[in-house]
Amino acid sequence: MIPREGQVSLDTIARILSSAATELGISDTCQVRSVLVYVEGRWLNHCTVLMGGAGDGPAKDELEDVTAGSVRLIRSEFSAEMIVDAGVLRDVLTTWGVTFPGEYLAMLRAGAFGPGVAPQPWDFPDTANVYHQSDRRFWNQAPCWVIEVYDRAQGNRGLSAPRGPFKNFEQDLYWEDLGAAAESWTGDRSQRDNYSTVADTYRIVIPDKRGVIARLERQGDELHVTVSGSKLALVGAVTARDKSGSELRDKRAFTDGHAVFRLPRLTTSVDLFVFDDSDVWCDCYREGEGFRPWGRAIAVPANSEPSIVGGETARIKAPSIFDEILLEPDQVELFQRLVEAWRSTPRDQRQKFMVAQAMGGDHLVHPSLGPDQNDVYFGDVEALAAAGLLNLTYGSGGTPQFDITPLGFRYYEHCRVSSGKAAERVQEVIRTYLDSNVFSRRYPQAHAKWTEAERLLWSTDSAQQLTTIGHLCREALQFFATALVERVSPPDVDQDPAHTIARLRSVLALVRKSAPDATCAMLDALLTYWRAVSDVVQRQEHGAQKEGRELVWSDGRRLVFHAALVMYECDQLLDEARL
Repeated sequence: MIPREGQVSLDTIARILSSAATELGISDTCQVRSVLVYVEGRWLNHCTVLMGGAGDGPAKDELEDVTAGSVRLIRSEFSAEMIVDAGVLRDVLTTWGVTFPGEYLAMLRAGAFGPGVAPQPWDFPDTANVYHQSDRRFWNQAPCWVIEVYDRAQGNRGLSAPRGPFKNFEQDLYWEDLGAAAESWTGDRSQRDNYSTVADTYRIVIPDKRGVIARLERQGDELHVTVSGSKLALVGAVTARDKSGSELRDKRAFTDGHAVFRLPRLTTSVDLFVFDDSDVWCDCYREGEGFRPWGRAIAVPANSEPSIVGGETARIKAPSIFDEILLEPDQVELFQRLVEAWRSTPRDQRQKFMVAQAMGGDHLVHPSLGPDQNDVYFGDVEALAAAGLLNLTYGSGGTPQFDITPLGFRYYEHCRVSSGKAAERVQEVIRTYLDSNVFSRRYPQAHAKWTEAERLLWSTDSAQQLTTIGHLCREALQFFATALVERVSPPDVDQDPAHTIARLRSVLALVRKSAPDATCAMLDALLTYWRAVSDVVQRQEHGAQKEGRELVWSDGRRLVFHAALVMYECDQLLDEARL
């Protein structure tokens, strides 16, 4: 059967695997590879990858078990045809369980779990998320189906992992860190960045070789496409756009693996899909002026760049998996908020996010989310889960609950890193937060005043409005300090809104009661910082008359930036203190 994207039962996934040789044009042999780490006196799964179509011959009935220091490597082969249901699939994914003592294995086979018998080493839900990827970077030189199977067992994930290096020179094995070992052993390049903590991931990768784009070449106003694959009848569909925004659509059947498509002369983007007789695409290629998925311009010309890519050349660079994740800006904002909430939770207090659904709307439940951060549209959660960023399951009472997947953490990093240079990213985080619904709901008046000041800064006559910018920033800080006072209700607080330093001191005194020493030093510095920003506000609002010099644009820029930063840091500290 041809897979479908979305949440799928493990029984269905087993049937997909068992029929992959017939439906997807790959061999029947699948291979499971696990990387284990020795932590706290036991072997734990760091990552397991079940790769479909992993060999040309029949599966070998043998187990490879190699140790390299505190890393242990397990490999075994199976016939995909034998994976007929969820039970067999779970057994295959947990082949690494052979490392357990014999008596413990006997209890596992008997299902003897529980605190008085044996701790459950893994706990898989009945469903998993399936994604169709054309990305060649992480797994294959062909499109593939990637299935993330989440382990719900407590205590396996997030522990500090051995740092390495790891060696077994007798087996000619050496890796500098855990990420390198995982990437090398599993063949999954997405594992490379998981090197400091136990990831406890289970992934199934099934190549899809029904129809694979093997070569692309633009000749004049034509795109020449060569495909290979197991299906004889393949059709290509191209949508191309030009600089005027017009679209050109072209559909052609492949003859002897080749087809030619028309393109506009001034092409700005191209979407190419390859189909067989099913309704699920076999392969796809997307290119735009700012996105070269195979490392260079092909369908969208660029000066001095060759326009032929194929065969081995195509392996130099490949598309990013994240370019296929299409989300609305509000969904990206929600996801970033979830990751930052999860990271702000102490490790021993981490738990799944839950969604409480009621007539009045949906609400997130998590210890790191304040009461004004929990409103959510459940459809956005489902969209994030469908993109593979969340592992969405349902409790016994039907309550939606989810964790962030390893892909999700990589996507968060991608969003932050791709937003600009290092200094620009830090500024972008602050600006994005001040523009977020969370900040504007907590501090509506401060947000409105600061936003107006920032708008004036970039206006054509901002040099004439620098004193106005100073006035707006003063009001923003006063409204912000007032909102903080209302938020935490400190005792004996100064009631004059203009006395922002004294009011902030009272607020931070509540934070100090439960803060560690390092944070206390930060609180002192933050109060000093607020005082300095207030001095700059006063100076700018009065046109720097005391200094006897004219205000310049950089004075306004400095004030707007530091007013934003000091409000951001105060708000973050209160969140961390659960106030």
